[in-house]
Amino acid sequence: MAAVASAANEHFVERLRGKVAASPEFRALAAQLYAEVRSSIRADGLQSFGDLSPDEQQVLVRRARDTLSRGAVYNACREATWRALDTALDAEADDRITKQAEPPASEATQGANKMDTIVQLAASGATSLLSRWPNQHESLLWLLNAELTPPLRLMLWRLKLRAPEARRAFEAKLKESRLATLSLRDGVVLRHCQAVLQLAEPQRLQQIPRMKGCVSYADSLSPLRGIRSGGDAGGAARALAHSHEEPLAHARTQPHAHSHAPECFWALPVLCVVPADDEAETVERYLALIAELAAGRTPSTGESTAGLAVSALLRETDEQLSEHLEQSLEGGASAVDEIVSDARERLCVGWLEQKATLFAWDICLLSGWKNITRVIAAALLCLRDGLFACANADDTAAYLIEHAKTLSVSQLRAALEAHFMPALRQEVNAPRPDDSPELAPSELTR
Repeated sequence: MAAVASAANEHFVERLRGKVAASPEFRALAAQLYAEVRSSIRADGLQSFGDLSPDEQQVLVRRARDTLSRGAVYNACREATWRALDTALDAEADDRITKQAEPPASEATQGANKMDTIVQLAASGATSLLSRWPNQHESLLWLLNAELTPPLRLMLWRLKLRAPEARRAFEAKLKESRLATLSLRDGVVLRHCQAVLQLAEPQRLQQIPRMKGCVSYADSLSPLRGIRSGGDAGGAARALAHSHEEPLAHARTQPHAHSHAPECFWALPVLCVVPADDEAETVERYLALIAELAAGRTPSTGESTAGLAVSALLRETDEQLSEHLEQSLEGGASAVDEIVSDARERLCVGWLEQKATLFAWDICLLSGWKNITRVIAAALLCLRDGLFACANADDTAAYLIEHAKTLSVSQLRAALEAHFMPALRQEVNAPRPDDSPELAPSELTR
């Protein structure tokens, strides 16, 4: 299948090159290029072009290209090349859309329009290139604050969440016996998974066996801190399922009244991204995530440094909203951080809707989990009008629970780009969108 796809792509490029090379604009550019090279040979008193070495020939051609790149003929050729590319992609997209009814369509491609298909093709191509050129993985930072397609997201997560030894150990135990992969607290884990799914994504309750198997195996290796064992496990799980109904004041006076089981929440995005038929990969990605977060690379376990608290981010970007929240919550900056503490600890799972949560995780996998606070701050900025209407802590908590899930990826992207991305890109040395290189006609037709 991969060989067929590669041959089809090569055929597409060859046909496109032929169309560009046959265009009047390219012929005019080629004529000017020839004349410029010949003029350089005469001006420098050199031999004929054929008598020069390959390196000398390249120097002359590059010099001529640089000279012509500022002229009208070059610009006309570039525009003609883009038109040819657009026409070819348009025809290819139409063809792919027509053929999508033939193979089994995945959830990501069902009902795709022309632009969706083009994006999917580009994502598959980028995934293939990065798998071939591991030294180009730094190019992943181009994806920062981008809405990724499923192929690109899966590729990113496979690169960032790797635990090959843990995967081999799981496969060996599974080969031995299914029981060898279960925690001694498997029943408790099951109840927590049920409660978390019911709270965060009740439409995915059919994922309980897969989720429980993953979390139970992790708990068998090292007891997860959010999984409470003992006689009150069922009560903790029931309390979790109704935790969104508790007044904030009650939660403040009884901070451990219910179990958050963050590890169960963290499993949900992994289940969403990793193919359902690959249990070993699901376990590998989840264990890699658990190890990364347990090492302290998350705000809930010590990475929240000065300037990355949600309250501090709000104060820097929207002082008016920051002051309103600090006053209405009656606890200053610490109250602002507390009201979003569950969202921070659960890495936005169940707080934002699924697509927005995956988008938040993409950002954190690229730039560090501490930046989950930037996503949360961006969400608060998106909801600022409604937050100004909240007069107290309970109103604010209820408003966030109801409306944070309504935020779209495009809203979060816009808020992040406006307020946080310039500084974040500078921190991680990521390129700016304006820095994207321009494709020259010579790169397409050479």
